[in-house]
Amino acid sequence: MLLNLAAFDNLNQNAQMGFTGQHQIKNLITGKDSKTMFNDHKGGQFSTVANTIQNGEMQISGNHQFQNFTNNGNTQVLPRAFNPDGSPAQLMLMDLAEFNQFSNMAGGNASFQGTHAIKNLNNAKDGNVAFLDHKGGQFSTVGNTNNAGNMNVSGLHKFD
Repeated sequence: MLLNLAAFDNLNQNAQMGFTGQHQIKNLITGKDSKTMFNDHKGGQFSTVANTIQNGEMQISGNHQFQNFTNNGNTQVLPRAFNPDGSPAQLMLMDLAEFNQFSNMAGGNASFQGTHAIKNLNNAKDGNVAFLDHKGGQFSTVGNTNNAGNMNVSGLHKFD
C-alpha cells in the first residue's frame, strides 16, 4: 500500500485524466471538453479534492472525498468496483464518495448510484440531479438539500 502519491495545488485539466490511488488536489478545474475519472482502488485508496469546478464529463467510483464541488457539466457518481477486501464488488458496500458541498449549476447533470454521502446539496434552476436505484439496496445520504432545478429520486435514499 502506497500513501501520499501525487499532490497538486492547482490543476486545470481540459483533456482526459484518471486518478487511481491516494492523491491530493487543492484546486481542480476541468474544461468543457475534459473527461476525468476517479477510479475505485481494490486496496481502498482514495483521492481528496478541496475545491472542484467541473465543466466537462466526470465519473467517480470509490471512496473519494470532495470538500467543495461545483458541477457545470455531467458528473456520474457510481458504486464501487471492489469490496474492502479487494474482491470484485457484488452487493453491499459502504463508505463511498463523500461531498461536503455539492453545487449543481444551471445546465449541469449529476447522478448518484450506490452508497454516497453529501452534507450540503444545492441544485440550481435548470440543473438536473438524479439519485438512481441500486439492485443491492445501496443508498445515498444527503444532509441539507436546496433544489431549485430538476431532481429525480428512485430507490432507497435518505434526505435530512
